Amino acid sequence: MVTSEIRQIVASSPLFNGLKSESISDILDSSQEISFESGQLIMSEGDRFGNLYIITEGEVQIEKEDKESGEVKVFHTRKIGASLGEMSLIDMNNRSATVRAKTSVKAISIKSELMSTLFDQDPKILTSIAINIAKILSERLREADEIISNRPLP
Repeated sequence: MVTSEIRQIVASSPLFNGLKSESISDILDSSQEISFESGQLIMSEGDRFGNLYIITEGEVQIEKEDKESGEVKVFHTRKIGASLGEMSLIDMNNRSATVRAKTSVKAISIKSELMSTLFDQDPKILTSIAINIAKILSERLREADEIISNRPLP
């Protein structure tokens, strides 16, 4: 059962900015709440694309493996309201990073098929979410630029 608090978190997620409350309700009615323990893997880099997640409690870390050293590096953390897996709604590619629960995490799991159906039913939803994903990715690119600019060149 989706509480009003969870409904508010999902509705205020940057991914769903500008969507009507009816669309949010349709998404939540067909989604489920899942839990992850601290340290548990949520998705692995290279996995086939799948569900989209909205964090409703806790914090996750985004990890990438250094191809040269094999060392796993934590690049970002994401908190309540953040989306995970939204890139594959656009490019349908495999997961680009590993996501692990940093704390106990609860999230709403949304099937990619549901999103595709909503996009087909109402192109305005597709347009809104595509613009929102572009904004999210732009922000993440700026974060990555900042990380890169603070590293010494080889």
